[in-house]
Amino acid sequence: GWLKEQGSTVVTLGAYAQAIGAIAGMLGLIVIGVVTGVVRTALRDWGFTLTRSARGFRRQRGLLTRTDVVMPAHRVQGLVIGTGLVRYRLGWHGLSFVSLAQDAEGESHVVAPFAQMDEIAPIVAAAGFDLPDDTTQWQRASKQQRNDKAALDSAVFVGLAIAAAIFAPPGLFLLPLGAAVLAVAANLYAWEFRRHALSATQIFATTGLMSPTSRIATRLKLHSVEIAQGPLARLRGYATVHLGLAGGDFAIPGVPLAEARQLRASIMETIAATDYSRLDAPLEEAGVMP
Repeated sequence: GWLKEQGSTVVTLGAYAQAIGAIAGMLGLIVIGVVTGVVRTALRDWGFTLTRSARGFRRQRGLLTRTDVVMPAHRVQGLVIGTGLVRYRLGWHGLSFVSLAQDAEGESHVVAPFAQMDEIAPIVAAAGFDLPDDTTQWQRASKQQRNDKAALDSAVFVGLAIAAAIFAPPGLFLLPLGAAVLAVAANLYAWEFRRHALSATQIFATTGLMSPTSRIATRLKLHSVEIAQGPLARLRGYATVHLGLAGGDFAIPGVPLAEARQLRASIMETIAATDYSRLDAPLEEAGVMP
């Protein structure tokens, strides 16, 4: 009965008051989500310690539920460096390992939940990886993909603006129209952060505008390279490169088709240079393995 009464009250307030009420409700949900996230993070990462031993990395954390995980360094397939909307502005990032164990539901290989980049660098080096530096030659996504993404994202808001202009009170169509302009501007600016690079031993990729995410993988540990094109991408001449990474996913969107083929050829040359069926041959010849 109380809910029905409140609903009737909201209906009598008018369209603008209803819109303001909806926005206030969304802001309230955001605040509740932030507080809940902080509490969960504090309970999960309480007493966090990471040590490096001969067996690999050992991570201990948790207040209510204490976990103790050992991760062999040679089993690390790749790295993910992520951040958040607020953490990025404060210079905080999180580092996670990618391994086959992540195929199991609920497995987490976070090795640095909150760290500055100068604190992450020693962990990356201990895992046998290198961070990109000033000599890294970055390649950005295709401009055609940038323009297509901006047009598709803004088309939704333009449609809402047209519908609001027809059915909603006067002036309300300006909200989705402004959102369309922001969507175009955000996509054009986010293009600066969609980039990738290839070194002699690794591949790097970065995506994200407000909270960028970086992925690093060793070329030798990749299992496959796939070039995927949708109808629009085939028409416009770009593709998404999917890299077969055990225990994780690694995709580079918006790569010009010629560059995608060259990228595939370079990575496959590294992969094909190692005959994995012969890795145990020296041990067999030495009598170590039956």
